Amino acid sequence: MVATYYNRGKCRYLVGRTQDAFRDFQQMILIDIDNPALHIEAGNLLMTTGNYKDAISAYSNAQEVGPTAQALY
Repeated sequence: MVATYYNRGKCRYLVGRTQDAFRDFQQMILIDIDNPALHIEAGNLLMTTGNYKDAISAYSNAQEVGPTAQALY
């Protein structure tokens, strides 16, 4: 189920539907909230749309959920 939201969110992002893409990423996180990689992906989406403050929050959430090399990078 997570992969479905991830792939649809990526497609929506690529066609310029960033709000819809972010909603898909939020759903993805709700399904597997303890997966830090999902928070990183949401942060990446936010960063590419210029929403830096929320991207920082997403990256911080990833680190709080669990240590991950992606968050440190």
